[in-house]
Amino acid sequence: MNVRALAAPGIGAVKDNWRPIVLIQICFVVFVALFYSLPSLQSLPDRISDFRAAVTRPVFVIGSIWLVSILVPEIAKRLTGQKPIPLTWKDVVLRMVYFAVVGMAVDSLYNWMDVAYGASNAAHGLNYSAVVKKILTDQFVFSPLVSMPLAALTFLYQDSGFSASSSMDRLRRGEFWKRFFPLLMTCWMYFGPVTIAMYCLPVGLIFPVAMTANAAWGIIVVAVGTHGGDVPEGGVT
Repeated sequence: MNVRALAAPGIGAVKDNWRPIVLIQICFVVFVALFYSLPSLQSLPDRISDFRAAVTRPVFVIGSIWLVSILVPEIAKRLTGQKPIPLTWKDVVLRMVYFAVVGMAVDSLYNWMDVAYGASNAAHGLNYSAVVKKILTDQFVFSPLVSMPLAALTFLYQDSGFSASSSMDRLRRGEFWKRFFPLLMTCWMYFGPVTIAMYCLPVGLIFPVAMTANAAWGIIVVAVGTHGGDVPEGGVT
């Protein structure tokens, strides 16, 4: 494997989409500033918890992930003058299914880690052991075994014209690995730093950070996953 070539699709995706990504980050920075400045905003985590309790958990998880991973990226692209790639109804449905499955899987993972490892940021201070265990599980178990294989299969199916037989033919020719490794490398480059920050944050900021991270990731993962991320020759051997 050529590590530089595997990293190229992720780097290219950020370069091609830097305007909407930066806009999303600016909005988050403004939110954090307001969060610490306005007492009314500091009750937001409690209001979110109350809303989540009022609806079923899957509805909350899927609705929020659709909002930040599909709708927000498209709005950010338009606000920054970046011409969005035309989407067919099949593209939209596939993304909705993909992000819904990933959202539920991530929610289940976080719940399990809280039980297995304990809270990352407890009342008595940062739980360093829990933070390290969560980062390692997130990045080196969940990502390579669940989320990135799912992304590789999803976008391979899309690029195969939504044809199961064409997708199987591509899988037999080894195209899964040509998509998987660039996606995994991109995930590590992006979510490596993000998870370190997220698990160390106060409880009230974890949800906004996760949603902001997923909004930018919604742009990056689609760009890398579509057409195999255009991995240069020598990227996967």
